Amino acid sequence: MNENLNSGLSEEMVLRIFTDVCEAVATLHYSQPPVVHRDLKVENILRNSKGDFVLCDYGSASTTPVDPKESKLSEVEEEIQRYTTLSYRAPEMVDLYSGKIIYTKSDIWALGCLLYKLCFFTVPFGESVLAIQNGQFTIPENSRYSKEMHSLIRYILEPDPHIRPDIYQVSSIAFQLRKMSCPVLNPSSSSVPRQLPEDNSKSAIPGKSKVASYDSKRIKWIGTFDILKKFVECDLKLDGKWSSPGGCSKKFTCYNLDISITWYPKKLNTLVFHGEESSGLVDALINVYAEAISEDDGLSNNVCVSAIHSSIATINPAVDEPEQMSNHCIKDFEQTDNHQKVSIEHDFKLGCQCKILAADLEGVSSI
Repeated sequence: MNENLNSGLSEEMVLRIFTDVCEAVATLHYSQPPVVHRDLKVENILRNSKGDFVLCDYGSASTTPVDPKESKLSEVEEEIQRYTTLSYRAPEMVDLYSGKIIYTKSDIWALGCLLYKLCFFTVPFGESVLAIQNGQFTIPENSRYSKEMHSLIRYILEPDPHIRPDIYQVSSIAFQLRKMSCPVLNPSSSSVPRQLPEDNSKSAIPGKSKVASYDSKRIKWIGTFDILKKFVECDLKLDGKWSSPGGCSKKFTCYNLDISITWYPKKLNTLVFHGEESSGLVDALINVYAEAISEDDGLSNNVCVSAIHSSIATINPAVDEPEQMSNHCIKDFEQTDNHQKVSIEHDFKLGCQCKILAADLEGVSSI
């Protein structure tokens, strides 16, 4: 790749490298028991004397599926840290509390990151755990590759491992783009979609809201300090301990971002996030909750009840003329016990405001 830093790789070459790697991964996944490489990345691809691309470094390989619900999380996290590379980790690896089994589908995610890097010489999510969890990435506007290639990347980088394709499905489409028959077997009789996710935009993943880049984000919180702690700790891994509810200002690392959080309980329960990417952090948190509480099964253990019983408005007082953005999304959640509804509204038109509006819920104040 170093030889092509200026010119980049042609689509033909990208697909050639990628399909060679797919065949290697298929050999691993079809072994008995299946082998998970766990450290698929560009650095572990070599070229042999015949000009073929081969996969190397099997020191991280494993045949054991990991169920976070049946394992000690600290040990699982330590193993992931030791044997995998952050920028290639799948969502189920960075969010163990999701309880999703870590197995062959984590290799598929890494293949998506690898394909992205072959195309654009960078990884799609950097080292942002939050971006990995949400599956948020962008296709460069100056991309030289076909819409079909973009769609293949999006198809592979599916955050839900249950929906994410298997190695046959990925290989089949990749070889199809090469106009070659696929040599990878299909023992699971997996179906290949006739149409991949549409590449509607080269700058944003479909269905994800654009996020304004402000230096800070302020939240007016209707709720107690304890509820706030629970809300935040569901999504953030804080370095250090919380201060008392009497008020605190603390720096911490969140998903490899340096963030400062300030809690003002006597000033209308205001919570302020400061940091280069803190605005995106807060918006992404609200996006996560908006999606989570709209699931059919209601509130899962990983979703804090304060997302329902509190109203949140995020504002940026430093912006006099907010960027005009057209993204708008409303989702409803209906409680199964008493049929109370909650609407989640993302409105980026006015000051990049995000609101969670609660209706007919006892003890809730609307903003």
